[in-house]
Parts: sequence; C-alpha cells; structure tokens
Amino acid sequence: MQIIGITGTSGAGKTTVTDIICKRKNAEHIDADEIVKSSQRKGEEYYKKIVENFGNEILQDNRRIR
Repeated sequence: MQIIGITGTSGAGKTTVTDIICKRKNAEHIDADEIVKSSQRKGEEYYKKIVENFGNEILQDNRRIR
C-alpha cells in the first residue's frame, strides 16, 4: 500500500489533485480536515478538551470553535 499526503494553502488545488489521483488509480482518500471538523462539534470529547484548555474566548456566539 502506498500512502500519499497532499498539503498546501487554501486554493492550492489539493482537492483537484486528490480527485485526479483517486480517479486514475482507483484510490481512496482520508480527508483530515473533515475528521477535525467533525471532532470539534459541540458535545464531542475533543471539543470539550479544546474548550477546557483554551477557554470560552475561542468560541463564537453560537458556541462553535473559531
């Protein structure tokens, strides 16, 4: 199994490159951004730990992490 990591700034084309590789090589991908976003949802253990460590000032009015 080969593992490839794709990084870059916003708008760099990471999604485009990932889509091309997945289609051409019949590969699967793991979206780390989506994993982090889902774990930061209110009520999740990771969310609680972040707020515990950094305080309520990192929260928006709707209680989401900035």
